Amino acid sequence: MPDPLKKALRRLVGAVCVALLFVALLLGVLRVLMPLVPTFQEEIAEWTSDALGYPVEFARIEPSWGFTGPEFRLRGVRVMSERGGGPLLLADEILVGINLLTLLPGPGLNLDRMSIVGARLSLRRLGTETFSVQGRDPAYYPGGPARLLAFAPPELQLRDVWIDFEEPARSVRENLWLERLSVTIADGRIVLDGRLVLPEEYGDWLGLGADIELAQWTRAFLPTGPWRLHLEGRSVNLARVRELITEAAGLPLIGSGDFNVFVDLDGAEIEQLFGELDFADLWVGGGPADHVFDRLAGQFEWQRRGNAAELTAARLEAARNGEDWRATEISASWTLASGGELAALQLEAGFVRLEDAIPPLLGIAEAAGVAPALVPVAGDVSDLSLSWESGDPFPPEIRAGFSGLSLQWPERGLTLAGVDGSLRHESGAGNADLSISGAGDFAASWLEGAVDLTGAQAELSWRTGPENWSIEGNNLRMGADGMDFAGRFSLSLPEGGSSPVLDLSGGGDRIEDLPAALALLPWKNTRGLPFGWLSRALHAGRADGWNMQLSGPLDSFPFGGAVMRVEMALSDGVLTVHEAWPDVADLSGQLVLNGSALVILDAAGELAGVRWRDVRTDVRDLVSPVVEVNGESDDPLPALIAGLARIPMADRIHPMLLNAETSGEAGTR
Repeated sequence: MPDPLKKALRRLVGAVCVALLFVALLLGVLRVLMPLVPTFQEEIAEWTSDALGYPVEFARIEPSWGFTGPEFRLRGVRVMSERGGGPLLLADEILVGINLLTLLPGPGLNLDRMSIVGARLSLRRLGTETFSVQGRDPAYYPGGPARLLAFAPPELQLRDVWIDFEEPARSVRENLWLERLSVTIADGRIVLDGRLVLPEEYGDWLGLGADIELAQWTRAFLPTGPWRLHLEGRSVNLARVRELITEAAGLPLIGSGDFNVFVDLDGAEIEQLFGELDFADLWVGGGPADHVFDRLAGQFEWQRRGNAAELTAARLEAARNGEDWRATEISASWTLASGGELAALQLEAGFVRLEDAIPPLLGIAEAAGVAPALVPVAGDVSDLSLSWESGDPFPPEIRAGFSGLSLQWPERGLTLAGVDGSLRHESGAGNADLSISGAGDFAASWLEGAVDLTGAQAELSWRTGPENWSIEGNNLRMGADGMDFAGRFSLSLPEGGSSPVLDLSGGGDRIEDLPAALALLPWKNTRGLPFGWLSRALHAGRADGWNMQLSGPLDSFPFGGAVMRVEMALSDGVLTVHEAWPDVADLSGQLVLNGSALVILDAAGELAGVRWRDVRTDVRDLVSPVVEVNGESDDPLPALIAGLARIPMADRIHPMLLNAETSGEAGTR
């Protein structure tokens, strides 16, 4: 080793040894002097007061030697106000630590760490975002928390702090226990991390954390610029906790559960939120009392950029009324116009149960000042994609699969339930594949009541416009009330309340219950007219084959240019022609209903105990009905005379014939 390097190394080793010796001597002196500290209690109190900027009193001081340097434990501490009045802080114990490297750098006290134990604070809410601390309003602290924390050491620990919260306006008084709070100050920032033990009705505990630029914390309650908040809680009651800060009436969702969320804020405005939630008994504030989620859990992220916002939910699990959702992911983004109304919406979802999801979303939208118009809808939706912008016509661009779907459209007088399938709509046109495999129903304003569907399927396509909607259905198959149907249709739905226009054609192989099948026809518009006679007169019967054609405006059906033609092979029918006439039983024949005209061809049946064959019945106008019947009977003459006596027209037959004793065969026409 070169001689110059050897000399430098020897000098360095010597300097280190001298420094270590000096530190050892200093530590020894300090250890000797530490027991003498209590004798200088008044001087230390004055020194501490100068460093804090507030008068400090304490009952006694206990010195000790910590891991990083000397420590002083102050017992029975009172931090007073320089303006008089009550104390700013009462604490059972304050532990102050001093770093040896900064022990005597200047005239003041340089604290390295501080621990406050057993303090008690009073917090009174004066307004929405205004609080008094220790009985003093915000004007007493002109610099805000930044001024109060200017004296704080780099590390500050609070334990067992009791907070007396009061809001006289609502007669609210609560005692909160701050189990711990860690305050770290470095590089002009303050980092908070603590846990608040809640009263039983509020939950178990609430974890609080924050990262704030100290220079921006000049307001009494919230910082003025960007900052981050961390909240973690167990079994927390949202509504009750919210009451401690502000009115809970505007809280969209109410419930209790666990959460761990991080929030980026700009002042009081939330810019971004992400974390995990697991809530039970969650419902919409101001919504129906029975609409409660048994459980809602998942990972959530929400962020806002100006008037645009985005919400994402991953690994979402939900349950209501004992039924679980499929695990899913949901993302939604929307933009608000300058007036606060909804201007654009984008929605993607793997699975949504509409009757569960829509009320909470409407509650949140209402709280945000948005009131979207939605028709009542329920069912499960999968692989949903929806896009809408203000000014776009309804419906929005949408792609989805669905099951158990039910829809009510009061403006159109339509109700549909129990539908499975998929749909796609974009640029004013769309298509859908629909099926009903189990119980379902359909109701419309032109029907007497709901139709119970046992099964149905259809391939639909449609076009929408400002003046008219048109829908076409192909490969339409339907089963309802003991009947089957196959055919096609087109439906036009004009705007402005005009009547829907229907063009329907098709038929089937069977109708087991003709009276129930007749309920499918729009008799509602003919109530009180003779045309409704057929639906009231036919009590039983079936059809072995049938076909039909309906076309025209449904509000004037079957008049006003509308067309209705039904042909069927009738059998086992029971018909009441008039309440004064005997029923026609065991009726069979070819029934043709063409508008307001009714014809029954090649009919056979029994009337008043007489069997008739080759009967033709004509009712040329059911509005002003005149019935013309032509037929033959091979029954014996006595049966024929007895039958004639039972009908209302018997008074037109000579009494001699009705009272005559007859026998033998007869051929009657």
